[in-house]
Amino acid sequence: MAIITPEMREKARQWHLGRKMSEYQRKALLLANIGRKQSVEERKKRSDSLKGRTPSLSTRLAVSEANRNRIWTTEMRQSHWNFRNGKRLPYPSNWNEIKLAIKRRDGFHCLLCGTTDFGSKYLTPDVHHIDGDKLNSDPLNMISLCHKCHCSVERRPAEWATRLRDILMVKH
Repeated sequence: MAIITPEMREKARQWHLGRKMSEYQRKALLLANIGRKQSVEERKKRSDSLKGRTPSLSTRLAVSEANRNRIWTTEMRQSHWNFRNGKRLPYPSNWNEIKLAIKRRDGFHCLLCGTTDFGSKYLTPDVHHIDGDKLNSDPLNMISLCHKCHCSVERRPAEWATRLRDILMVKH
């Protein structure tokens, strides 16, 4: 049996760079790795290698389609921020008018980071309910945020609530 040296491994890696895998190779690799547990070091290494990469349009569309067709289990709904007790939270019937009024009040920019450039997908800011209650339409409970800031705030709403109220008081 031949011994594979680090130099041989590097030559093989260089040869494979930029080459497309056949469908057969792709499926064989996928099947070989299904159920394989990765160590913390492997996950960190993979995460670092993917940082800064922008997924292709076809990848973004495929992920979007997969999420659109996802079947939500009770456990998934209960752990998702947009659901309470397994049910999607309602918005008021005049939500679109309220949302537009808040965006106009805040000058169509994110009050947290100040950006007015929302990229190609998000042309206007999101409107965030500071107390998390979608039926509370008090203007002092809502603030315009870019999508990136909105996602950050949604991860830790209790920590952000007082800061967002302070920002609203200073701006308005």
